[in-house]
Amino acid sequence: MLLLGAVSLTNAQEHTITWASNIPQDQFSITVEVGETVTWVCSDFFPHSIVSTGGAETFNSGPLYMNSFSHQFENVGATTYWDGTFRTQMQGTITVTAVAGVKDVTNTTFSMYPNPATDFVMLKSNNVIDAITIYDMTGRQLFTAKAGANLVNVAMATYPAGTYMVKANAGKAVKTMAVIKQ
Repeated sequence: MLLLGAVSLTNAQEHTITWASNIPQDQFSITVEVGETVTWVCSDFFPHSIVSTGGAETFNSGPLYMNSFSHQFENVGATTYWDGTFRTQMQGTITVTAVAGVKDVTNTTFSMYPNPATDFVMLKSNNVIDAITIYDMTGRQLFTAKAGANLVNVAMATYPAGTYMVKANAGKAVKTMAVIKQ
């Protein structure tokens, strides 16, 4: 038996805010999801700092001279901040929202074996596999079924030799894997 592979999915993003006195005030406030990172890039020739002034998170960049500061946000809620060096009008709010289903997606793994296959392939996941779809290499859907188990036996005996794509859905996680039918 050959294990095709396992996948771990993630969808965290990084956001960038240009931190300079000539940038419009509305550019300093954004909404991110839990686990995402905001990077402030100081592009002024004057020193600046990014200091939280209240809310869900605490951070202080210290003086920035034409460089950057990053902070990963872990707590749901709003955090206000400003330029702690000059205490100018450079201020904003980072609002952090919860991500529905992130735990399911980021921790879902899939595997498929044997590959190459003759009569069947087994799809395995650490979460319940909701549905399975098989496509030929032209993208034509050949089979779809609801599964409802962590280990699913997919019949391949009736398909001619060739390469097929098997798509498995487990909650919000989706993985498409190639299988060779002998």
